[in-house]
Amino acid sequence: MRSTAVVFLIVLSNVARLPAQSPLARELFDDYLKAIHAYQRNEDATLAALSKDDFGKIRPLLGREPPRTIQAAAMLHTDAALRATRSEVADLQLAFAEAVLNLIAPNVEGASEFRKSWYRAVPTIYLARRDPEAARPFLERGLRSFPDDARQHLLSGIAYEITAQVHALTCVDQACTTRARRLDLLKWTGFAAADYRKTLQLDAGLFEARLRLGRVMTVSDNEREARSLLDVALNNATDMRHRYLAALFLATLDTDAEDFQNARSRYETATRLCPLCQSAYVGLSFVAAVTGNAAAARSAIEQLFERRALEEIDPWVEYQFPQLDTETLDAMRAHVRR
Repeated sequence: MRSTAVVFLIVLSNVARLPAQSPLARELFDDYLKAIHAYQRNEDATLAALSKDDFGKIRPLLGREPPRTIQAAAMLHTDAALRATRSEVADLQLAFAEAVLNLIAPNVEGASEFRKSWYRAVPTIYLARRDPEAARPFLERGLRSFPDDARQHLLSGIAYEITAQVHALTCVDQACTTRARRLDLLKWTGFAAADYRKTLQLDAGLFEARLRLGRVMTVSDNEREARSLLDVALNNATDMRHRYLAALFLATLDTDAEDFQNARSRYETATRLCPLCQSAYVGLSFVAAVTGNAAAARSAIEQLFERRALEEIDPWVEYQFPQLDTETLDAMRAHVRR
C-alpha cells in the first residue's frame, strides 16, 4: 500500500472520535449497510464510490454494528480491491478494509483469527503481481500483530526474495557494477533467509519455507546447507510441486558443479514427479547438449512436446509468481456469509 493510504489510516483514527450523526452521514451509512447485507447474502453488492471524507463519516456508525457485519464490510472492500483495474483504487479499498477491521476489539471471539487470515491473504494480492514493496506495509503490520505466525513470516520471506530477483536484474543507479549488484542481491536474500528460518522455527512442517531457504542458499553460494535443505524437501515434502522444485534446484547445483550424471538423474526424477512440466525437460536437454549427446538433447525436447508439457503450469513459474491466496479469501467470505 502506498504511503498516502498509511496517512489515511492515521487520519481515520482521529475522525473516529468525531460525532457522525448528520443526516448525510446517516443516509450514506444506510446505503453502505444495504451493500454489506447484500454481500452477506451473496447477492450483487454494488458498493458506491466513497471518498475518504465520506468513509470517515460513516466508519463510527459501522463500529456499532455486530462484529460479523464489520468483518463483512472488510471483505466487501477487499473484493472491491481485487476487482479494481487501477492500483490507487485497490490501495484505497484495502485501506478502507483495514480501517474497518480495526473497529473490532481484539478480545471479541474469533476477531483475532479473522484479522490474522486477512493479513495472510492481502499481501498475496501484491505478491501475485510481483509488487513486494506494496505488500511490505501489510506484512509489517500483520507481523506486529501476530509475530509468531509462520505463514506471515513465509510471505515476508517471499517478498524479500522477489525484491532480490528484481534487484539482481536491474541497476538502481549509473554506478551499478557487478560487485554492487551481487552485494545488493545478498542483502535481500539475507532478509529472506531470516524470515524462512523463523518460519521453520515456528512450523517445521512448512516445506515451502525449507524449499525456498534451500533456493536462497543456492543463490548465496552456500551449497552445503542448500543441498541439506533441498534433500529433506525432496524426500519428505507431501506436495508434489515442492518435491519437483527440490529436484530441479538440486539439478542446478549439480550442473554448476559439472556433475552432469547426477544432474541428469535429478532432472529425470523431476520428470517423473511432474510429467507435464517443461523445466525438467529443458534441463535434461541442456545436460545432454553440454555432454555432447545431441540425440538425447533433441529427444528431451521432443518428449516435452509429445507430452503436451507446455499446457501445464510449471511449479517453477508459480514459484516466481506467487499465487493469490484464494483458499483463505474463500474461507473468510464463507465466514461472513454464515
